[in-house]
Amino acid sequence: MTSGFDRRAFLLGLAGTLSCAAWPRLLRADYSYLLEGVLLVDGSGSVPTLSDVGLRDGRVQTIAPAGALRQKSAVRRISGAGLVLAPGFIDLHSHSELTLLEDGRQLSKLYQGITLEVIGQDGRSAAPSSPGRGSFSTFPDFFRALRRRGMSVHVMTAAGAGTIRGRIMGTRSGSPQPDEQEEMEHLARRAHRDGAMFLSSGLEYTPGAFASSLELDGLLRAMDSPLYMTHIRDEGPALFSALKEAIMIARAAGSPLHISHLKLQGRSNHGRSPELKRFLLSELGRHPFSADVYPYHAYSTGLTSLYPLEARNSTGSLLALLTENPSLLRSRVEAKVAEIGGWQEIRFGVLYRKAHQGYQSKTMQKVAREQGMEPYDLLRRTLLAEGGAGSLVAAAMRLQDVDELLAFPFCAVATDAAGQSRERVAGVHPRAYGSMPRFFQRMVQKQKKISLAEAIRKISGLPARILGLRERGLVREGYHADLVLFDPLRFRDQAHYDHGRFASGVEWLFVGGEAVLEWGQYTSRRPGRILR
Repeated sequence: MTSGFDRRAFLLGLAGTLSCAAWPRLLRADYSYLLEGVLLVDGSGSVPTLSDVGLRDGRVQTIAPAGALRQKSAVRRISGAGLVLAPGFIDLHSHSELTLLEDGRQLSKLYQGITLEVIGQDGRSAAPSSPGRGSFSTFPDFFRALRRRGMSVHVMTAAGAGTIRGRIMGTRSGSPQPDEQEEMEHLARRAHRDGAMFLSSGLEYTPGAFASSLELDGLLRAMDSPLYMTHIRDEGPALFSALKEAIMIARAAGSPLHISHLKLQGRSNHGRSPELKRFLLSELGRHPFSADVYPYHAYSTGLTSLYPLEARNSTGSLLALLTENPSLLRSRVEAKVAEIGGWQEIRFGVLYRKAHQGYQSKTMQKVAREQGMEPYDLLRRTLLAEGGAGSLVAAAMRLQDVDELLAFPFCAVATDAAGQSRERVAGVHPRAYGSMPRFFQRMVQKQKKISLAEAIRKISGLPARILGLRERGLVREGYHADLVLFDPLRFRDQAHYDHGRFASGVEWLFVGGEAVLEWGQYTSRRPGRILR
């Protein structure tokens, strides 16, 4: 790898000057960037090749055998010896709405090689909602806010079925009245027209969990959605029946099905990955489908998720119930915890009260012992003090099953996390920092379950195809220059459940032909676009 302190310092020191002074040379040069002698893995799954790649005007201009472009001129020549050039990685399932609005850098995603995030997941999107923190009446309002901030990554969004329902029906359970269904379908139709590219549902979260298959069918048809992305109704004991429902909804509406964060959650599901693969292939037949997986055996969600759905139709009603009758739901919660594997398998995630900062990233069992109380009482008191907020991290999956799912040819890789621009943020699941390199390291380097070419396909070409993107997801002449140049020996995750750290190994990252990382350093550029 061509690097070295002097070279990097020189290049970074000139970055600001080149942005102005390079224009005359760019007008005369063949390329803005010439990447020489890279191992090109183009995202299609085909055999890697040693290549020279020239970029100009935000596109891949030329791909040639290594050394063939030696006589060509370029504003910046980059030696790619020992480095892999691949399409920028696509995070199919992201929750970065707030962090994009607050910061826009998304450093934890950039250092994983991610150039595109897909937000609006699990039935929750920034619009169409009642205005509030991170919420907007319409998608154009949201997009304007993103553009004002500026982004270092590209963004696509879904319209959240739960958000649409909440806009019309609030937190009320039950089926919508005909006029309410009509209003929801109008919102879905307008969302699609305004730039939401597909529909997502979150059928374990309120109010989206109250939606029937008929309600979702109406929204999909109103959008004429090219994709139905779903957090299915149950990822634990009722997993297979929940998958059947998702298949039925997608097939009835004629929409391709995408299963968000596919997993085998809970002890009763451990070891069922071969059965799951057979089930999906058999049940779906020729209907187009796909899924995404994150490479960790723990999931992360809100603290309230441990309580039964009927008790949490609204945060206020749950808190009132826990105050009036402290023991009412205890047996239900403890049964769910037992299926997860016990209180020792559940950590506190992000908490907001100062008194609870020491709980973050510790297991509930450990904190309960420190506080001299039963774990359930600790959970209830913490939830009440947090006003229903806060998250947890539960190690409910078996790592061997996760690896098997990652190897399924129809499964892409995602983070299921918001981007972070600071390290060591307490309580944040490490998937926010390390999903892509952890997948690469486990599946290619350590276990050798899949090839380098297949691994890159699963985080670039495959998600681009799932999303129906044109001229993205592959390294092809004329395609958009969203590219990652990384060191395969150093590409690794460094985050753990008790602290977040940025991944290592990404040397250069191009978004729309502009370098947002140069020799591993952030350039402050924000060329990200909203893809529609």
